[in-house]
Amino acid sequence: MNKKRSEILPKKVIEFIKGGRCAVMATEDKDGRPFTAIMSWLVAKDEKTIYLAVMKGSQALANIVERKAISLEVLGDNIIYCVRGNGRVVGGEMKSTPMPSAKVEMKVSEVRDHSAPGVLFKGPSYSFAKGKEHRADVEKAIFEELYK
Repeated sequence: MNKKRSEILPKKVIEFIKGGRCAVMATEDKDGRPFTAIMSWLVAKDEKTIYLAVMKGSQALANIVERKAISLEVLGDNIIYCVRGNGRVVGGEMKSTPMPSAKVEMKVSEVRDHSAPGVLFKGPSYSFAKGKEHRADVEKAIFEELYK
C-alpha cells in the first residue's frame, strides 16, 4: 500500500485518539445515504481497534447495528485521517455516560492520510463553559470505561 493508505492506525493517530478529540463519524442509513455525527467519546485501543460511546436510540447506532460500516474523519493539528471499518455493540449499557449509550467496537480495515504537502491544518477542539468544568471528570470516566 502507498504511504497515504494503510490497514492499521499510525502511532500518531493512536496517541491522538486517547479521548477528548473530535471526529466526524459517518454511517449508512437504510436508503444508502451517509449519516454524519460529531463524536468526541472515542478512544483508539490499538492499531486495529477504536471504541466509541454512541447514544442509544440514535440513528447512528441503528445504522451501525443494521449495516456495520463506520467511517471516521479524525481531525487534529496536522492530522487529517479517514478511518474505515465495521462496528458492533459490545457489552451492555455504559455506566459512565450521562445519557444511555452503547459501547461500539470498530475494527479498522482502511486508513487514509488526507494531509497535503505544505498545508498546515488546525484541528477542531472543544472546552467546557464556566460552571460546566465537572464535565471533564465525566468524560474521563467515559474514556476509562471505553478502554476496559
